[in-house]
Amino acid sequence: MDADEILALGTLVLAGATGSLVLATLCQLRLTRKALELDGLSRVIDEVDRVHAQRDAVLAPGFPADPNRASPDQIEQARVVTNAMNRLAYLVQKDLLREKLVRDLYAESMVITWDKVQEYVKSDRQRRGAPRRAAHFEKQAERFRRWLSKEGLLR
Repeated sequence: MDADEILALGTLVLAGATGSLVLATLCQLRLTRKALELDGLSRVIDEVDRVHAQRDAVLAPGFPADPNRASPDQIEQARVVTNAMNRLAYLVQKDLLREKLVRDLYAESMVITWDKVQEYVKSDRQRRGAPRRAAHFEKQAERFRRWLSKEGLLR
């Protein structure tokens, strides 16, 4: 084997090693993204579960539809539930959580909750001068509403 053949063989081995390193790096990035996605989903589920009792109170038949007739505690309950749903929707819209996964878990809940709190959100938007308050929640609830309707799952 002459020097040119040895150099060619060395270059080929180096290229193979580099290719393997690139492949290993891509696999690691994919696993890291999956781990981050699962961690994010876990945190959001924990948050949604923490506000579950408040969500139930907001969805209860006696909860005022008009925020002007609500007590400060009821307004706070609506705000807490809205913030949790808005964070969940934000993560979906930024592709940090898969929409299908969140849809399977929360589509109906998000639509029903939005229907109940939207007047509170509109009132809060005006009061704070924040027209985009809970915009992610609103947009995601409407997307889920269309999907549920198309699938014949909307009550």
